[in-house]
Amino acid sequence: MHELSIVTNVLDTAVGAAKAQHATKLLKINLQIGIYKEVVDDALQFSYRLLADNDEFTKDSKLCVEYIQPSSICPECGHEWEHDMFHRKCPECGCEWTTLVHGSELEISSIEIEHD
Repeated sequence: MHELSIVTNVLDTAVGAAKAQHATKLLKINLQIGIYKEVVDDALQFSYRLLADNDEFTKDSKLCVEYIQPSSICPECGHEWEHDMFHRKCPECGCEWTTLVHGSELEISSIEIEHD
């Protein structure tokens, strides 16, 4: 279950950033995850609750996830398009060596914190 590892790293990063801003509580983490990361949302949310609820600083905080659809660009014709995980062949010229532009993200887009 790589979701637990993801949540561990996300919480460590978010808590570090929040405490650097002298926060008294972490309220929310907004996360962007590409479909190619193959994250199971239920496992991610379960892992988040498991870890966040064990610390007063993160207890009752929320994890909001935006899943990013894959898109690629063709080096031959320059066409860019969204696709599923398995069909990256350029629909315009048939080139099979396309470049993934979106779909492998794993980044914190923002956090919400509380100050006294």
